[in-house]
Amino acid sequence: PPFAFALGPVMLLVQPAVSGFWPPFGQYRWADETVRVSHQAKRASIERRKRRQLLEVEGSGPSEYIVGGVDMDYSSLDCPAEWLDLLDSDPDMGACLPWQELLNPTVGADFKTPLGVGMRWAGEPYKYAAPDPFGADPICTTGTIEDCKYSTPETRDLPDFLTTTKDLPDPNTKGWGAANDPATRSYPTLTGGECTKDDSATQWLDCGIPCPAPFEMTTKDLQISFGTPVIIFVALCTVLGLVALKKVGGKAENYFVAGRSLSLPVLAATLAGQGIDGSGTMGNVDLAYNYHFWDGFALPFGIGWSLVLVGIFFAKPLNDMKLLTLPDVFGRRFGPASEVAFGVFAIVSFICLFGSNLVGFGKVIAYVFGLGSPYAGICIAGCTVWAYTVAGGMLSVAYTDIVQGCFGYLGLLVGTAYVYHNFPRAPGVSPGYPLGDKNAIPEGMSDPDSYDPIPNAIFFNWVTIIVLALGNVAAIDFQARVLAAKDGTTARRGCFIAAALVFLIGGFTSANGGAIRALYGPSSPHAEFVADSCSRYITVIGCFGSDSCNAVPLSGVPTCGEWKPDPFAPLKMITCTKDTCNYFLDFDGSGGFGAGSETNHPMNGFLGGWMLIAIVAACMSTGDGSILAMGTCFSHNILRRFAPFEQSKLLRITRISTVFWTALSIGIACAVPDQTGYLLIVAFDIMLAGSVIPLFAAVYWPSCKPIAAFASIMAGSFSRLILEFALPKDRLLLLLGDYAQTYGAGIYDPNMLNIFLGKADGNIDDVCPQSKLADYSGVDSLVAPAVCGLTLILFQLLPCVPTESKSWWFTKVEPVEFVEGGGKTTEAEAGRGIETEAA
Repeated sequence: PPFAFALGPVMLLVQPAVSGFWPPFGQYRWADETVRVSHQAKRASIERRKRRQLLEVEGSGPSEYIVGGVDMDYSSLDCPAEWLDLLDSDPDMGACLPWQELLNPTVGADFKTPLGVGMRWAGEPYKYAAPDPFGADPICTTGTIEDCKYSTPETRDLPDFLTTTKDLPDPNTKGWGAANDPATRSYPTLTGGECTKDDSATQWLDCGIPCPAPFEMTTKDLQISFGTPVIIFVALCTVLGLVALKKVGGKAENYFVAGRSLSLPVLAATLAGQGIDGSGTMGNVDLAYNYHFWDGFALPFGIGWSLVLVGIFFAKPLNDMKLLTLPDVFGRRFGPASEVAFGVFAIVSFICLFGSNLVGFGKVIAYVFGLGSPYAGICIAGCTVWAYTVAGGMLSVAYTDIVQGCFGYLGLLVGTAYVYHNFPRAPGVSPGYPLGDKNAIPEGMSDPDSYDPIPNAIFFNWVTIIVLALGNVAAIDFQARVLAAKDGTTARRGCFIAAALVFLIGGFTSANGGAIRALYGPSSPHAEFVADSCSRYITVIGCFGSDSCNAVPLSGVPTCGEWKPDPFAPLKMITCTKDTCNYFLDFDGSGGFGAGSETNHPMNGFLGGWMLIAIVAACMSTGDGSILAMGTCFSHNILRRFAPFEQSKLLRITRISTVFWTALSIGIACAVPDQTGYLLIVAFDIMLAGSVIPLFAAVYWPSCKPIAAFASIMAGSFSRLILEFALPKDRLLLLLGDYAQTYGAGIYDPNMLNIFLGKADGNIDDVCPQSKLADYSGVDSLVAPAVCGLTLILFQLLPCVPTESKSWWFTKVEPVEFVEGGGKTTEAEAGRGIETEAA
């Protein structure tokens, strides 16, 4: 969900109150060493678990307020009293912000800070301005984040005066017209609608937020410390997969279902490896950092439940059928039409699934080797996984999954335990979190406004769980492993063990999100904002008032309303090993390190590398299964129904087809290189739409009519496709909650600012226009399977639909049997599957 935080000027004003604030980056302090403020945190006994829809602020004394019904003491965020006489306060503005342009528009070249630091030229119209607390130039040049996460060009609103005034400026010139002094603005709507790294250029001058601190590790550091181990691990897995080529021995059964020989430990490991994929690790922690715990944990939670459902309903009956692929059950029960239809949608689904893992794998490769672009990493990842999978098939997949899985599982568990013990678990009370932040908020899945002031994509999170839990039941990669188990009982037990591993490891991985938010979130020194963005719904903490500099909660921010999460923040946290890495300031002690304490949390290099390899292993273990499933399904269930071929050619055709599916998956991943979890949901959304209900019918409804099954597959799948374009969507995934709002443009005119602050009459919608977000993504995911089920029942009940059709396409067929010694089947056997001839 798009949510906005603004550090506000508190980072500037609190800085002098804490000794050595962000020491790696600042070489001077703006206040004397002896200046301190009281860091007592006299928070009342009212539990912060009582969260309200909007944060209502009531004043009860200096720095003490009732926010959202909770007594809060913000004295630890006060700026020093010694500053009061030095500030250029304007009673009409009601703020004590020392260097904001509106409050000090005429600072001269000879003006100096309390410590004697001189002004620097900041260009027109700023003229001379102070450097930020770290000594950086007033115009920030350290921004690195190109894209906005919580807004799109379609959701950015401009005030009426910007869209109607005749003197609307060129975005490359200074100014928004006569309303205020000319100034360079980077509000995305005025720059072609796209966000750029220049969005944060004026976050110091316009918002009082220090320029983003640079990352401590260099590309060379990452290549030596982490790139080499990743290469070695990938090479090891590739060699292990190629060794399986000899074991295949030219036998299709060995290639597709590993000779139906997988024991319980191997089966559980390979099922868990398929479930704990790139989205369940990289995508999981990305979402937990960008949004909150439940947004990340929804992925492994849904996948884990799908394994439970497979174990209960399908593992034993499908294994007992001795099928080669999951589509075989559709051919056996409903005829080739349903078999081919299911196969086509399954391949489309798994192109997306493989693509989602390439996004995660490619991001790691691009990051550790400094490729600058994710596309090269995605291509390298795709080719690597394809090479060993195409050689050994299910044997390669199963035995590389053991190495990848066991090594990866342990790395994620040990690494997360280290982070949880040594790092801050959440930001706590800080400028962007007026009620504090926790690692996980229990109400996150029941109250759409529980993250106040963060919007909560609660509806889409529930849909994600449903889609993954039910859609994954029809996953051809899971079922391929079930079919490869040595017996039905082993298959069922393997599913349950794998589900437990997915729940455990997925939950541990999600727990990293709080630490990443603390170290790279909106209250961190690395934070970047869209300077020219306002929001009247969010609440931040700052030092305001004409007669004091006590910290107060401000309901709404006129500038820097939108925070830009760092897409590489999770990787940066686990690979930053220098002593100055991962800085954290615990403002009031709620972060767990003591009020006012400053700490650095360098990652243990060995554990960081282990966690990085674990992410790569997770991507590889699911990617290889996806390639194998697509190749098998295409050659065995689709191509041979239209162009029969000899059994001895099955392996060759399967291997050749994997080249095409790998290329398509690489293309899909390159289309959304920053969406590590999105493609996973899309993949099983496709399967849930039209395949899960017919699968239940195939196994548990012997009298189901073949035509009814085929009609339900097509109706559910195509209704999902139609609704994808028919429903209103802005791709921000917010449907419920009062915080689901767009952003307006930044406010700089004093008259407009007074309206925004409630100090002058006027319509706030005119100065900071915001509108309700309503993304119906997820509604289509629930409607489509309902259409599928209704169609199945309708066609089953219609008397005009025959129980047995005369058409071959709707005649039940048996899957082609394997023939030892490379035997051949006749055209009738291969194309129709009616007879089997012994070689």
